[in-house]
Amino acid sequence: MHTDVRQGIRKLKTFRQKEKKEKKKLSGKTSPKVISSETQIRPADLILIGALALLSLLLLTLPVLSRTKLRSPALLIRVDGKEYGTYPLSLDRTIEINDTNVCEIKDGKAKMTSANCPDKICMQENAIGESGGTIVCLPNRIVLSVVNSEEPEGGELDGVAR
Repeated sequence: MHTDVRQGIRKLKTFRQKEKKEKKKLSGKTSPKVISSETQIRPADLILIGALALLSLLLLTLPVLSRTKLRSPALLIRVDGKEYGTYPLSLDRTIEINDTNVCEIKDGKAKMTSANCPDKICMQENAIGESGGTIVCLPNRIVLSVVNSEEPEGGELDGVAR
C-alpha cells in the first residue's frame, strides 16, 4: 500500500512537470484570455456603470422635462355631427345650444345643465374636464367632448413658429 502512495505522488509530479512545460511553450503564443469568476470590478468600471445609469435616466426624463404645455383643454360641441363651437375650459360660462340644451363651464369642467329631451340622461352624466370624457344627448344629437384647443395659451408661440 505504501508503494501505491509513492506511485501516485510520482504520477502527480510528472503531470505537474508536463503542465509546466506546456505553459512555457504556450507563453510565447498569444491565447485568448479567460475571464474567471474571481475578476474584480475596478473603479473605472464603477464610473462607467454610473455614467451609463445617469445617461439612461436623463434620456428617460428628457421628454417629460422638455414637454411644454402649449395647448389648453377646451370643450368641443357637435350638433348633428357638425362642429357647433369650441370653448376653453379655463373661462366659466353658460352656453345655449340650439334652444334645446344648456351647457355650463365652471371650474374647468363642463356639464349639461338643461335639456328639453324626454329622458334627460345627458344632465345626469358627470362633469367632464381636462382628463377627458364625453356627454351625449341622443334625442337632440348633441355631443360634448374635451379636446386640446387650437390656440396656445396666453398667445405664446408654438414649437414651429419659434
